[in-house]
Amino acid sequence: DRAGVRKGERFALNTLRVKGRTVKFLQVIPMLCALLFGAQASAREIHVATHGKDTNSGTAAAPYRTIGKAAAEAQPGDVVVVAEGTYREQVQPARGGTSESQRIVYRAADGDEVTIKGSEQITSWVDQGGGVWMVELSNDFFGSFNPYARNVSGGWLNYGGWHHLGDVYLDHEAFRERQSLSAVQTTGQTWYSEVTSGTTKIWANFGGADPNTRLAEINVREAVFYPAVAGLGYITVDGFTIMHA
Repeated sequence: DRAGVRKGERFALNTLRVKGRTVKFLQVIPMLCALLFGAQASAREIHVATHGKDTNSGTAAAPYRTIGKAAAEAQPGDVVVVAEGTYREQVQPARGGTSESQRIVYRAADGDEVTIKGSEQITSWVDQGGGVWMVELSNDFFGSFNPYARNVSGGWLNYGGWHHLGDVYLDHEAFRERQSLSAVQTTGQTWYSEVTSGTTKIWANFGGADPNTRLAEINVREAVFYPAVAGLGYITVDGFTIMHA
């Protein structure tokens, strides 16, 4: 504000009046930064790593274990940085950002490969002979969502209404579902399931592979990254591999 500056004064070269107060010009820059970017000053980085704990503080030195914990804590302007590794969880952001400049950002740490999966590795398969293995799991293992008890559906579906939302994977390769155990017994890389009131049984034809010594996975979660509240905005997800949901 230069109101009241008289002609001939050298005031304008190195001083400025801010809200009636005369300050040196070099002081103006940090003051303006505080006014313009004060909101961003409170933003922080929240760190997640496979060696962390959700009881930690979420700093680089004391990271959280799960992305979900970071999502519960993240506020507009925050950046969630996830270190290398595989995270088996359903991330449900509790809130979104408030503007383009106040997004909540979820990103992989620079140079790191980060995978978020809706599956779990299974190492309790029982050999049934002929390349077929079976696992029996309590329905509690799946929580409120059992993909082997739910069929694929939708107005766009023209065939395969008997297919289920689950799948079986060996070393990241998806198998094909069959309608009967007998079909699985004669065809490799296929699976079949039965769900009762208490358990879920899955049979899979792994050919000559031992699924207990390889990476054998099954779907468990309904989604991998899905906000808990509808209509959230200004969320950025960057650099992850998202699989198996």
